[in-house]
Amino acid sequence: MEKQSKVLVVTSSFGSGHKQVSKALKSEFEHCNFKNVTIIDLYDEAYPTLNTFAKSLHLQLFQHAQTMYKWFFYGSEKICNTAIFDWLLERSGKKIKSILENEKPDIIVTTFPVGTVAKWKKKSVHPFKLYTVITDYYIHRSWIHEEIDRYYIATEELKYQMVDLGVSLSKIYVSGIPLRKEFREIMPIINEKSNKSVLNYQILIVAGAFGILKDVEKIAKQLLTDEKLNVMVVCGNNRILYKKLINLEEEYKGRIHVYGYVNDIQNLYRKADLLITKPGGITLTECIACSLPTILYRPTPGQEIENSRVFENVGASVTVKTIKELIEFIDQILAKPNALDQMKSSLRMLYKGFSSQLIVNDIFSSTS
Repeated sequence: MEKQSKVLVVTSSFGSGHKQVSKALKSEFEHCNFKNVTIIDLYDEAYPTLNTFAKSLHLQLFQHAQTMYKWFFYGSEKICNTAIFDWLLERSGKKIKSILENEKPDIIVTTFPVGTVAKWKKKSVHPFKLYTVITDYYIHRSWIHEEIDRYYIATEELKYQMVDLGVSLSKIYVSGIPLRKEFREIMPIINEKSNKSVLNYQILIVAGAFGILKDVEKIAKQLLTDEKLNVMVVCGNNRILYKKLINLEEEYKGRIHVYGYVNDIQNLYRKADLLITKPGGITLTECIACSLPTILYRPTPGQEIENSRVFENVGASVTVKTIKELIEFIDQILAKPNALDQMKSSLRMLYKGFSSQLIVNDIFSSTS
């Protein structure tokens, strides 16, 4: 493949994970001297007003109407690859097609299920290769299209799910999910504190980019009643949560540290013995890279529930629905010799290497 090939990374701002993966891939392409690489939020470019409304609705359903979100997530799978779905793609895709025709990419990498791109490939006068990086640990049918040349997925087990959905094994590459370059050298980490005193356990709570993890203040206060636990909390962009928690730093001097949005989350992962968070695809992949045992608190029905099942099944995490369950699990795991080490071993089994590099190298070899 010539270095002058134009690479278009198609993403979405529905959640922060898709864009993080896109930036990681762009960085790796450029590291390999591919300079003509562009990231595009396709729906935002084509339909900015509608996209803003849809993102707001998505977030509200995700936070406050989980039954409806569950219905939408699983219900939408049933209409994929139907005549109705095909008609919707056709009706919604005119501006998207116009953008892609102007860009004239040689390679498109999607980090979000954009069926219109695959549909346009079949009719495009300008030929290109189409690759899809799936950013969760579950394959929703909206990711699948016969025009996609290659899929990059998180685990070996997902291959069988994709075959059941009609995808040829030759199109599937188990790469893991890409992370930014700061994670390149982190794995495997042997936590230097593994033999430390039980008086110094560090519990990290990550509320997510939008700070939507439930009950963070209650969890932090409950954890601080146990003097052998120290707490770090990342509030993301939730300023209200940050203001509530920052006062605890004065009350529990040296035992709690509160952060807003952080760009160097890997440094906090390295300090932590246990993470409490939601099971987003990128967060879980970061836990794999850092061998960080995780408690998944109140996952939302849909991709979060599906993600949590994968990690629970291999012993890499535990899912809890109440603060009582969470505290009981922490008490149990910290009382058992080697329990954290066993969870770390399970996380290492999921590690595939530095995924961005694996994907870019595979794209290079498949198009050269």
